[in-house]
Amino acid sequence: MIKFLVIVIAVFMLFKKIYEVLRKVIEKYRSKNVDKHFFNVQVATSAKEREIGLMNVKQMPIDSGMLFEYPDNIYPSMWMKNTIMSLDAIFVNSDARVVHIEHSMKPKSETHHKSPVICKYVLEINGGLAKKMDIKKGDYIGTSVLPQDITDFMGINKPKNAKKKKPKQTKKSEKKVSKSKNKKSKNNKNNKKNKK
Repeated sequence: MIKFLVIVIAVFMLFKKIYEVLRKVIEKYRSKNVDKHFFNVQVATSAKEREIGLMNVKQMPIDSGMLFEYPDNIYPSMWMKNTIMSLDAIFVNSDARVVHIEHSMKPKSETHHKSPVICKYVLEINGGLAKKMDIKKGDYIGTSVLPQDITDFMGINKPKNAKKKKPKQTKKSEKKVSKSKNKKSKNNKNNKKNKK
């Protein structure tokens, strides 16, 4: 009985080793035949963010883009309304594989560019870049989230030196402020007297 168990364990270990070797060979083969492309992205997840997209953005770093994330696997449609730069739209499935590409979409065009294949994401990058990078169906897309915004989702396109306007104070609010300052100064005087 013990000999039988030893033989079973030895056979199992042998098959495990063969499996590991074959897996490495397959991974090397896949990595040679499938390109992987990486971009720094801003993610548009809400309906409002997806609607605004890259509208009014004048330029983007070459390695940057916007990743549109959809809640379910759908057939997303993109357009270029109020978009002033040419863009490529890369349609990506939930496995991070490219399933369709729309090249050099024309600025301000209201033509809809729809994926013929179900996908989870659309990556918009600078127009013509997909061809330059030889991005094709079946390639993998990798992303990392940008530390700063490239759109005006949060009013980001304001100049850095722009001053924030202070809310106007009404006479009532001015009186409240002055009364609270007076109270504080009286309290401070009373505290000083008590200390002496």
